[in-house]
Amino acid sequence: MFALGNDTVFVRGNAVIGYDSNVFRISDELTLPTSLGGPSKDDTYYGLGVGLRLDLPVSRQRFRADASATKYWYSRFQDLDYTGYGARGTWDWRVGNDWYGQIGGGLRQTRQTATDALRATIPRLLRTYDVLANARYALTPRWELQAGLSAYQARYNEDVFRRDDFESSAWDLGAAYRTPRGNSTGVRLRYERGRWPNRSEDRAAQLGGEYDQFTLSAVVDWRLTGRSRLYGDVGYTQRSRENAQQGDFGGPSGRLTYEYSLSGKTTLRGTMYQTRGPTDADFATYVRTTGLGLSATHQLTGKIGLEGSLGYYEAEYLGEARNPGQPVREFQYWNIGVNGVYQITRTVYLNAGVTYYQRTSDLQFGDYDGFAGNLAIGSEF
Repeated sequence: MFALGNDTVFVRGNAVIGYDSNVFRISDELTLPTSLGGPSKDDTYYGLGVGLRLDLPVSRQRFRADASATKYWYSRFQDLDYTGYGARGTWDWRVGNDWYGQIGGGLRQTRQTATDALRATIPRLLRTYDVLANARYALTPRWELQAGLSAYQARYNEDVFRRDDFESSAWDLGAAYRTPRGNSTGVRLRYERGRWPNRSEDRAAQLGGEYDQFTLSAVVDWRLTGRSRLYGDVGYTQRSRENAQQGDFGGPSGRLTYEYSLSGKTTLRGTMYQTRGPTDADFATYVRTTGLGLSATHQLTGKIGLEGSLGYYEAEYLGEARNPGQPVREFQYWNIGVNGVYQITRTVYLNAGVTYYQRTSDLQFGDYDGFAGNLAIGSEF
């Protein structure tokens, strides 16, 4: 790979063409209105992007930065045209032999996917911001103490949706023990405070305007054999909400991933998870997501890599609805996909992928399916 600035600054560009058979993720029983570009539900889109990446080691410190922007155009649904962009900077710091950590932050603009809708709407443009700072201290060659602070904001571009703007802050405390073989076992306590700063008083009184959440987790990273690895966290989450009639909850949460290397060219991976998070919907106060993902990667040749994936997850919208007569929403999602990368030269690659997706639900008009594919060419030098 060629680079600018003594292998510290890299420039990249990419072009993509894609197709989606059900852009708005709506039921086969529904007809897309002509006001949105219907009745056809499929579309072809195009994208052009540029980016810049910095990787700069300075003594025992390391500074990294990445910025990119991509313009998307849709052939039929031109209201979906937008520019997605993102930037992130990170400082991997170290002081002496015992103290080290990371300081960083980033921003991103993207268009949401119409995943959980029951009718066709233009997915909203969303900007997110995040910052973090963490520190680790090697108490002994085997024991390590950990602490971190972070903050997150989500802002909608259109004024009519500013009521759903969200922000949170969190701190983490933990400790870990590392065996002579390199396996790590630890415990982590995380506190998070979230709020919707622009919710109306009546909406906040019913659905809640703020919440406090604690998660206590066991954290593992184990090399079970020379070919297998288990890593992730398993814990319990407890949330309480202010200015709300009901809706506090507690339950298991976490994510575990198991990897197995069949050979130097093939890796199998399985992930199971359950998360509990906030939602800006009027029909729930939180969403519980439980899922399973399977994937396999294979390096066919020195220039060709293949990946297959199969995923399932269930999203349950729980707690309190603003309208007590609304049914509880539960959606089940399936997806299966294949992706391939061909490294044409050291700096130019070709990427192609296809995915089939499906949603099922007991709700009327809650089912849909479709497939999407894309072909991209890119370069970094």
